[in-house]
Amino acid sequence: MVEALPEPSNDLASTQEAALPAQGLVLDLCALLIREQVSLAATFKAIDTSGARGEFSWYLIDLSGADPLILPAESPSSQAKMQLAYRRRERKRPNWHTLLASLAVPPSEVGNQDDVFLTVKTNENRWLIWCFGGSAQLVPRVFTDSRFGLLVALNKHESPQLPSWRPPPPDYRSRRLKADTSGHVRAMTSRSRDAYPHVSSSRSAGPAPVDGLRFDQVSDLLRSLAVRTADVMMSDLEGSRSLRFSTQINTIDDFVVLSENLLQLRAGTAYQEQWPWIDRIVPVEDKAEIDTVLDELLIRIVDDGNLPVDVILPSLEDADNIGSVTIHFAFPRETGLTKVRFSWDQLQVWLARNRHVPGADLLKQKMRFRLAGDKVEKPQQVRIMDTLIAEVNVSGQDYVVSDGEVLRIEKQFLQSLNERLTEQIPLSDFPFPSFQGGTEPAYLALAGERSEGRLLMLDQDKIHLPGETSFEVCDLFTDDGRLVFGKLKGKSSQFSHLCTQAETSAEMLLMHPEARDVFLASVRRHQPSAQICDAAQHIVDSLSRRSAHEITITLLLLGPWKVKSVATLPLVSRLRLNHLKRKLTILGYNLEIAAPDMDLT
Repeated sequence: MVEALPEPSNDLASTQEAALPAQGLVLDLCALLIREQVSLAATFKAIDTSGARGEFSWYLIDLSGADPLILPAESPSSQAKMQLAYRRRERKRPNWHTLLASLAVPPSEVGNQDDVFLTVKTNENRWLIWCFGGSAQLVPRVFTDSRFGLLVALNKHESPQLPSWRPPPPDYRSRRLKADTSGHVRAMTSRSRDAYPHVSSSRSAGPAPVDGLRFDQVSDLLRSLAVRTADVMMSDLEGSRSLRFSTQINTIDDFVVLSENLLQLRAGTAYQEQWPWIDRIVPVEDKAEIDTVLDELLIRIVDDGNLPVDVILPSLEDADNIGSVTIHFAFPRETGLTKVRFSWDQLQVWLARNRHVPGADLLKQKMRFRLAGDKVEKPQQVRIMDTLIAEVNVSGQDYVVSDGEVLRIEKQFLQSLNERLTEQIPLSDFPFPSFQGGTEPAYLALAGERSEGRLLMLDQDKIHLPGETSFEVCDLFTDDGRLVFGKLKGKSSQFSHLCTQAETSAEMLLMHPEARDVFLASVRRHQPSAQICDAAQHIVDSLSRRSAHEITITLLLLGPWKVKSVATLPLVSRLRLNHLKRKLTILGYNLEIAAPDMDLT
């Protein structure tokens, strides 16, 4: 039992004695630690003077008895174990409450937690919804234009010649605003699909170019931004799926005029001069559009043998931790998991046999995959579209299906990317052993024996340097001096880890002589062939004289290939590969892709 609080000096409502629920309370908490040199009194004195909200009422909480005892106090105590500081904060009535009151909405029905929407039907028969308070969060994302606010903000920012949506009142914000420089932003949120997919937010003290906020225009997706325009009626814009800004409204009719103005800005193309890259890759979120693409894709898969399409292996739990195993799988509605060595040919036959089912339904059905070896794993369910990499044109719009997503793609950008990668990154001519359908560790463990000693596994030989994170020089080392990094040919996230591993090794070997010495000692410790020892010595000698151009880094991708081409990798993998190629070129290394044959016997 907790004794009731005495009546506070700032009208804290009296409470009745009450016990906490027996099951306790789940609370959203926030904590701060005061610095050792700062007193509690000084801290709250600063809080008291930080705004015109009145003073705190203080209570000492005595925990010495069976029940907590709460006693009023004049000020904070430096000795008390626990204290409570309380003051009432009067909520400022939002201006939109006045707007609703003008529409005869009873004030009692207008509260800070109410959900209020104002809808406007534009001349183009599009609905624009004005959301007040936090009500915008309630509108399902799939029902809204994913780039509305983003493109409105960009077009307004990049079109300073456009007039305001209404003439500014004579006394409205007389201070002249300086618009942000073209192509610059004040804040942005981006989605990175490199390495570990994540969302990043950046805010600058002033207008900054996007690459100055660590945004990669090639691989990152822009989610939102904040810009300043010279238009006093729409000066500071925050654009994402929604558009947020402040402006003066005189009559309810103004929302109709403003809605038409925003729709015109949404249709504009002024942003394309400085921001063309945001149209290169656009995730499709509209279910009807996704279904249309998948329906057409199935038809093309069955009827067009030249369609750019391939498959990847799914990400399976523990695949990197299990030794000699086989990947078993089954198509939807099949009993047992007896099939092995998943390939494009097998999938195409199954899809053709089920072509009577719409692609939007068929490609979302789930296959089952399982690792079977020393221990039997529970099957994992994977959508068919998650294993597909395809390019398809539907009604004049180009799409890519990759990593389980449907993406609108700019055709010229995609062609340029594919051609550049194909021209600059050759396929390896080293005779790697065939892939027999197992896992990466299983392949690496037997590579030396199956290559008759031409390959040395260094997968577990980590190098530890003082002050640096440990790293592996490579997974396999060839007798002609190639540093080989291997992964199953799978999702972009897996491929990105492979690229990061290669980048780290390339940099560390070039920068740290001690890393090269440890690498050479590690090779010799395995007592490989003389050719491998000589090749390792050549690596050390070449890097010692800064001749990285004599060294080749090989990305070994294990899995099924319809066509052995980097252009059939997942789209984000191609973007990451392009970045890796640029970085290794700067460091001086050569880069190649290895695609061993898949043993289907």
